[in-house]
Amino acid sequence: MKRYFLVCLLFVLFAASGVFAQEDRAPNTVLGGINIGFLTFGADVEFERTFPGLLPMGTLAASIEAGYTTVLIFPIFNADVRARWYPWSNMFYADIGFGYGSLFYGFGTASAFIISPGVGWRIDIGQPNAWVFVPSIQFNYFAGSKSNDDFGGTLIKLNARIGYSF
Repeated sequence: MKRYFLVCLLFVLFAASGVFAQEDRAPNTVLGGINIGFLTFGADVEFERTFPGLLPMGTLAASIEAGYTTVLIFPIFNADVRARWYPWSNMFYADIGFGYGSLFYGFGTASAFIISPGVGWRIDIGQPNAWVFVPSIQFNYFAGSKSNDDFGGTLIKLNARIGYSF
């Protein structure tokens, strides 16, 4: 009985992955949305370009992101470049970004380099290659130097973005 259940579960898994497969995806996507975290909120915009057929397994994409996050009452502006890998079905992805961020506080500005790995899910709304919803989670590590005008720390962001592929 257990073997029968496992075989049925595997069959449903493979059948469902074929339903959601999207081979001919539009190469460009523009996204925008909100991000939240522990005592933080903000907004991000992103442009993504995919390069199908570049990797033997999955799809490679590059994106440029700019964002604003408020930590308590202090704003952080950031910009980064991300490398993204879609291993199967062009839906789930893992990425890593490198960029720069500035924290504005009452006495001035502090800056840091950002390293931010993340994972997310790309969901078509309606027909493929049109509107998309992209929920994701990012772990931002701010790597500041030891000087007084740099800051360091970590920030975990939950993102909810909506966009259009063309």
